[in-house]
Amino acid sequence: MPTRLLLIAALIAIPSACRAAEPAHVQQASELLDLERLPLPEGAEQQRYRRAAALRYGTTEPSEPAFAYVADRIKALGWKELPGGTHAGGFASAYFERDGFLVYLSASPGGELATQVMLDHKGNVTPTELPLPTVVEPMYEFPGVAMFSSPNDPDSTAKKIRETMTAAGWRPYGGAGDSAYYRNNAVLAMISTQSAPAQGGATMVSCTVQMLSLELPAPEFADDFRYTDGTTAISFDCDKSVQEVADYYRQALAPAGWKATTEKPIPIKWKQVTILRNDRQEMITLETHDFEGRTRAKLDHQNAAEVAMESFRQSVEAGRVATYRDGEKPRVVVDAKGLPTPKQPRPYALRYVLDEGRGFAAGERLAANFAKQGWKAVRTQTDRPVIREWLLERGESQLHVLAVDAPKGVSWASVVGVGATLAPGS
Repeated sequence: MPTRLLLIAALIAIPSACRAAEPAHVQQASELLDLERLPLPEGAEQQRYRRAAALRYGTTEPSEPAFAYVADRIKALGWKELPGGTHAGGFASAYFERDGFLVYLSASPGGELATQVMLDHKGNVTPTELPLPTVVEPMYEFPGVAMFSSPNDPDSTAKKIRETMTAAGWRPYGGAGDSAYYRNNAVLAMISTQSAPAQGGATMVSCTVQMLSLELPAPEFADDFRYTDGTTAISFDCDKSVQEVADYYRQALAPAGWKATTEKPIPIKWKQVTILRNDRQEMITLETHDFEGRTRAKLDHQNAAEVAMESFRQSVEAGRVATYRDGEKPRVVVDAKGLPTPKQPRPYALRYVLDEGRGFAAGERLAANFAKQGWKAVRTQTDRPVIREWLLERGESQLHVLAVDAPKGVSWASVVGVGATLAPGS
């Protein structure tokens, strides 16, 4: 089939509603389908943390029922399944569209459970809408992916693509092999250029698009820039100093409400660390160090729920260290009337997983009950939007109470004894 007919045939399968000029922010996609709140089937095992742009989990159901479970729920939210899906060989997949946005759903055998389910936001920009140079001619398109050809060699084609993409507001965002990545808002375009000897020496250009869970800036001076959406982490090398890298992110992230906690990076062992926080109690940790005469940088983003869990782990570690101290270690009965059975990973740590919105009230109740037992509050942080804490002392022992009411329904409360053991009460 001629190239023009291939393109036309492919475009027929993509609704005109998918045409959009401005690449979306992740919040726009989440308003149509919130992957962090989408109910999972009973017994499902999800990845460590749910992300705004991608959902991964395992289930004991076979592929087709696992696919139907998600498909039925997103269809009820107004998403329409597009033609061309796959249902064969134990594999099921399809694209869905709503208001110009695409998502991709697949269910396949594998993993520790019977089936692995993946659901990805693909954004509101199709590959043929990318600002590619005129020398690149379309061949065919399917939802989320398109192929093009260029009479020029791969290097000059890639250079021309970079020029037109950056001129249109798409910023380089790393790459892999013969692929270059570009980000505009929360939409990532991945463009590969390869020689095609069978096509008379032409260059084949493959384009795919997807949404990112975060919009973190990439320095122009970065080499080997890598962003991983599952861990919301960045890494790169550069010729800038540690201070210059820290200054870049302090300035680049300020418009989004991020503030560095120190003017200069803090030396911790062989690294220099800069911490940035925002009013939502999220945290960014920037680690830099010398590597073969250059600066190697790693940036990790943690949402408030992750920050809270890290604080809990640190308290548990303090409790573990305190078990080796000399002196009395009182046994504390935790009055938790009305709370569910806690998880108790250690004799000195309890954590109550709660219904949405019940974390703060549980934390206040725990702290008040300890005060009645003679524990004195030495530090409280009860005006925070997501994470609240109480530190209480009695003699040489401490109790650390943590309460979380995070967005997306994450609520829990915990108490950790440092120099004390805990016994769940009724």
